[in-house]
Amino acid sequence: GRFNSLTWSAGVNYSTGLWVLKANVGKSFRVPIPKELGADGINYHIFRYERGNAQLDPEESYQADATVLWGNDVLEVQVEPYLNYFPNYIYLNPTAQYVEGLQLYNYMQAEVLRWGLEAQFTWHFAEKFEAHAQGEYLYARQQSGEKKGYTLPFSTPWSVDTGVKYTFEHKGK
Repeated sequence: GRFNSLTWSAGVNYSTGLWVLKANVGKSFRVPIPKELGADGINYHIFRYERGNAQLDPEESYQADATVLWGNDVLEVQVEPYLNYFPNYIYLNPTAQYVEGLQLYNYMQAEVLRWGLEAQFTWHFAEKFEAHAQGEYLYARQQSGEKKGYTLPFSTPWSVDTGVKYTFEHKGK
């Protein structure tokens, strides 16, 4: 088959004082890979039965994202919201069927809305100490198809990571 699409992106960066602001919008395009189109067998790496779909259309996505960063010598805060709309997202759909003793997964397409937020906070609270916290949240829902209203399979749960870092001084000769 022949596939074609117009893809584009545009962005702007602005910095003033302790602030950095960024925004991007764009459209992307992805042709289905052979496995998504023609798989019909066991995936031995994950132990599931996968079945392709020769009727898949190329996947398109419209996206917008932004970054807001504020920082000085002691604190740094960064927040990054994003939004993706897919008229025809390609995904691996788990079913209640079993083939050769393994759960059957079919490649399918659905209209999908995904949005999320990534955030990071860093605090330099002593000469060689730094504390950080970062987290992310993803909302991904099918807007069409047999599982309309359900989340996308394999979507990541929200997560938070924290830590403290001490920097040792290296005295070389």
